[in-house]
Amino acid sequence: MAVRCNVHCQSNGTFRIIGQMLSTIITQGGQSPAIFTKSCVEYIIYGDIDKIKPDIDDIPDAEVRRTLKKVRDSQTQTALNAALAESDWRFDIDGLPRNVNIQDVQTFTNECALYFTVLKPQGMLDQLIAGLKYYGVLELIREHPAMKVLLEANSEEMTADQVTRILKPMYSAAGSNRRNQEELVIVKFQDFLNCIQDGDLLDRIDKPTAEEQEFVSRLTPGHVLAFVTGASRPPAAGFDTKPNIQFVYDEDRVYPTAQTCSSCLMLFVNNQTTADSDDFVRFFLTSLMNGSIFSLA
Repeated sequence: MAVRCNVHCQSNGTFRIIGQMLSTIITQGGQSPAIFTKSCVEYIIYGDIDKIKPDIDDIPDAEVRRTLKKVRDSQTQTALNAALAESDWRFDIDGLPRNVNIQDVQTFTNECALYFTVLKPQGMLDQLIAGLKYYGVLELIREHPAMKVLLEANSEEMTADQVTRILKPMYSAAGSNRRNQEELVIVKFQDFLNCIQDGDLLDRIDKPTAEEQEFVSRLTPGHVLAFVTGASRPPAAGFDTKPNIQFVYDEDRVYPTAQTCSSCLMLFVNNQTTADSDDFVRFFLTSLMNGSIFSLA
């Protein structure tokens, strides 16, 4: 997320309050507020514009981003002039040349990207930085730049394997009949996660409804983790309670449930959930769709 200019919020000190909230989340072990673009995070960490490597993709305005990419990708002066003709926004930035030669494209695009990602919202970023001093978080992050992962947006989704490693099954004794059934249910759960990741979950559902199709189209393994823990990825300081899977033997219940306060997923073990069919897939999908804490925003 890029920081967009908002005069009202800056006047009210809103960005400072946001910085304090983020500091509180980090120190109390909440889900990492990794929401900011690389350019914003570099400014937060270094506080020095000269150390920032601006990225066009970090520009919040879609039209500026589109036209500046055309400028950057121009191979001839004719193409460059055509791209510049679409970039009327450049006339609002003091110091930019009206005419740009093909050999100066890199410098021009870097200056524009720096302006839109840091210089224009700099007052708001400074407020945010002031708020991050709360609990000494800013000092800690600047002393340990690798901690930027707490702030920088990560476009990579949680994978099925990562979710599987986080949720630890609480098995019965090895070699027991219950253990064999529990391992079968876990295989079905892992298969469910892999189907979500691979995008073929609907192939495992008999006559999916329109609601199920729409829901599955946005479903990720991270959403399953959120169903269990309330967080789609591990918090900065880890989970207070280790996420786990409990097995419940009940012939009358088939829909998985979760207790987010204890990060516990409860899977029911019976003839229906262990059957050689795809029923388990629909059982779990129904639980996710009905989960009141679960949202696919």
